[in-house]
Amino acid sequence: MVFPTLFWILAVVSAVLCCIGFYRFVWFMSVGYGLAVAGCGAALLIAGLIGGNFSIPYLLLCVLLVTCSVCRSVLRETPASIMRPKAPPAGKRVLLEKVPFIWRRLSFSHKVTVRNLFRYGKRVLMTVVGIAGCAALVLTGYGLNDAIGDIVTNQFQNVFHYNLLAGYSTEDAAEQQALYDLLDSNAEIREWMPQYRSTMTALGEQKNYEVNLTVSEDIARLGDFISLQERESKIPTIPDANGAVITEKLATLMGLSAGDTLTLQDSDNRRYTLQIVGVSENYASHFVYLSEPYYEEIFGAAPAYNSVIINLTDPDNWKAVTEMLLAGGTVQMVSSNAEMLEHYINVTDNLGYVVAVLIVSAGLLAFVVQYNLSNINITERTREIATLKVLGFYDNEVSAYIYRENIILTILGTAAGLLLGTGLTRFVVTTAEIDSIMFGRNIYPFSFLMAAFLTFLFSFLVNWAMHYRLKKISMVESMKSVD
Repeated sequence: MVFPTLFWILAVVSAVLCCIGFYRFVWFMSVGYGLAVAGCGAALLIAGLIGGNFSIPYLLLCVLLVTCSVCRSVLRETPASIMRPKAPPAGKRVLLEKVPFIWRRLSFSHKVTVRNLFRYGKRVLMTVVGIAGCAALVLTGYGLNDAIGDIVTNQFQNVFHYNLLAGYSTEDAAEQQALYDLLDSNAEIREWMPQYRSTMTALGEQKNYEVNLTVSEDIARLGDFISLQERESKIPTIPDANGAVITEKLATLMGLSAGDTLTLQDSDNRRYTLQIVGVSENYASHFVYLSEPYYEEIFGAAPAYNSVIINLTDPDNWKAVTEMLLAGGTVQMVSSNAEMLEHYINVTDNLGYVVAVLIVSAGLLAFVVQYNLSNINITERTREIATLKVLGFYDNEVSAYIYRENIILTILGTAAGLLLGTGLTRFVVTTAEIDSIMFGRNIYPFSFLMAAFLTFLFSFLVNWAMHYRLKKISMVESMKSVD
């Protein structure tokens, strides 16, 4: 296959080149940086193979444009000026100095920190953008985990309340009545209701979708088994004699809302046009809910009920009830809500490994980005830091001089990253969905807390590593003039 070959070539080459090119730094960070580049390349390859709108020439063009824009200013310099150390930006007054009641209360070290933040504007912007991007990726990983997990919780606990769905043959009225009597007399069954279910095709302008047409005998009791409500407003949406209720994913795919019409086609290619009176929250499969009077109006006949939805006295006893129903001969199939819940949990657990890889990769990328930016910051300001040591600053004071800037930039970058990550998560969730599944739309507070915590954790680790780098700066060597 082409994709695995290209992926491994990209991964190996990136790792080897980074180990060679950055051998002066900590070696595992270089490998991590290389793998991060490989991951980006792999993502681009996936986009190209799936979408078909991306190719290697476009990738090379993007890389060349970025490289040219970065090197343009350097290539204009003369060799003599490039060989000299870059002069630090000139200090200047900041806007905060015009607010005396704040500025006067700042210590000397804090005033220097504020001025340095405005003095090194490009570096500050680069650091904030880098940290924001990393925090956004971490939040996207946790947000995607929330979205996938909500499929199980919302569909099989908040939308579907019934425990069993039993399908039976409608050919013999006596057998059907015997089944109803059994359901009434069995102590394990708390309540039940007949339904008519049929698979039909929803006709769209560009694409057709398979839907489950559902008609309930007593629409007033439907809420005891299935919750039909709008997802955001939580307003109940009940099918009535004037129209049908369709599920949200189907409405989104077909661009429909309350007041529009939906055309269904049965297995005999007969078409029926339904009026939509509401859009209901749903996360798995597509459903069209009708009341019995509206079904008779559209289809010209009463629904032939072929299934029952059941609530059990003890939901954990669903296996015994299932065996009892199937033993009678009338019931042909039984679907357990608990069994479906377990199936979807297994599926989402497998997807959880992918999400975990995304979170770990984003975290490592955050560490590498912050380390490289801090390393560049110290390298460019070696003479400034050496001057502080000459003036009598202790090692801890020199480290705090740099840490204060990093902490402020981490706070700003994290705040921006959480905002950016919210939008990125919504984009990823809506893009990754398949036609029959709708992911959850909520990002829970724990995800925001973990994204912020990991970002600050990596910032702390970088500061800890930079402390030893700062201690090794030689006052004498750094203060020497360059010939």
